[in-house]
This record gives sequence, C-alpha cells and structure tokens, in this order.
Amino acid sequence: MDRWIPSPEPNRISSRLPKIVFLDAGGTLLHVWPSVGYVYAEAAARHGVLVPPASVDRAFRAAWDRSLDRRCASRHSTSDDVLREDWRIIVRESFSGLLPPEKEPRLFTELYERFTGPEPWSVAEGVLETLAELRGAGIALGVLSNWDSRLHQTLAALGLTHFFDHFIISYEVGLEKPHPGIFLDAARQAGVRPAEILMVGDSLDQDILPAHRLGWQAVWVRPKPCSATKVDVPVGVTIIEDLRELTQKLRRPFVEKSQ
Repeated sequence: MDRWIPSPEPNRISSRLPKIVFLDAGGTLLHVWPSVGYVYAEAAARHGVLVPPASVDRAFRAAWDRSLDRRCASRHSTSDDVLREDWRIIVRESFSGLLPPEKEPRLFTELYERFTGPEPWSVAEGVLETLAELRGAGIALGVLSNWDSRLHQTLAALGLTHFFDHFIISYEVGLEKPHPGIFLDAARQAGVRPAEILMVGDSLDQDILPAHRLGWQAVWVRPKPCSATKVDVPVGVTIIEDLRELTQKLRRPFVEKSQ
C-alpha cells in the first residue's frame, strides 16, 4: 500500500495523519438488526406476549431518552451493575406496561444475554474494509464506547477484536461520554497528544463535541434520518454519511462538509 501523504492546506484539521483513531461502537461500528423493536417483540412472543415491533421501537426510543437523562443526573458516572439495572428499566419501559410483571425477569435475562452474541447485530457497511485500510496505513485503532462488560464478547463474536489496540469502555473507566474523563483516559492509554487523535462517532453530543473541545480531530458519521436537518457543527469537524468515506477524507485535506 502506498504511504498516505496528507496535503498541507490550511483548512485541514491537522497537517499530519492521526496516530490513533478511536471509534464509537453502537451506531458507528454496529447496528441492531433488524430493529430493537423486532428483537424485543420476537423474544416476548416466546414468552407468550404478543406486541407490535413498531410500538416497541417507539417506546424504546422514549425509554432511551429517559435513560440519557438519568445518566446526566448521575454526572455520567457508571459501572457494570449500574448499566445492567438501567437496561432492566429500559426493557420494562419499552413494553409500555404490556409485559406481565412475572414474565419480566426471565425475558430481561434472555434479552440481555442475546445482545451479547452476534445475532441482533450487524456490522456497519464498510467497517471491515475501513479498519483494515487504517491499520495498513500504520494508524492505531481504539474503541471508545459507552457500554457494559458484554462489549468484549460482542466484538469478538463479530470478528472485530483483532483490529483494535485499545478498548476504552465506560464500565471499566467508571465514566461515560460525554464526560471529559473518559476521553482523557483514552488519550493517556494511547500515549499521544490530543491533536494526534481522531474521534469517529455518530453522536454529535456524546462523541464529537467533547472530543473537539479537548483538541482532538473529529469526524461525525451523521445518522441518515437527520441528514437533512440543520445542526450547529463546529468548524474543523468533518461530516461523513458513511464510514467508507473516512479513508477518502484521510487521503485528502479535511474540509468542513456543507450541510
């Protein structure tokens, strides 16, 4: 592979390639397939509870928003036990009172274990090629994710573990994104300067803005449902629609993509 030579235009985030790229997991590397509502409803049906997947999806999104509020109230401190209990609440709320209380413990355990394995997950398009190309260019890779202890098993089951040099996972650090502490821990483990780190993620609030504030390079993989939405993105943050664009951006100057 030819060595990548970045152009020194002044509008580039950095005049040099990053030494390490940290990637978010859920929503960036991985997606639930075919949907959270489908997986939850399918599991509920095995326990004799029939619910429409679309209604579970809607309730899940609302439950997820309430979960984010709880995390903010806790100042983004976390642990494996805290995250497991939060998932228990999310599962309960996703069924909007349609799940009999006596069925909840077994269904929750089944879903919690199911999301450890590969079945409900799909690897985002272009991930394997992108990770292989970055490693081939001599760039270190890391996962920087809000997740519990299942993530190691999930990445291994999907054949992704070997790509990564560092795993910065919130349950191990005790802090969740967007808290700066988890980003500082990642930089410490990587042993490089902030400007030599690139953060790639799908959440502007949790991945991109906190990294940018710490002087990291940042690439936002903008979720497709909000592609037409106007949002305030800081100058210097690169926007892509697909992870396959990442290596193209690294081969030429980073420019702010018009929205």
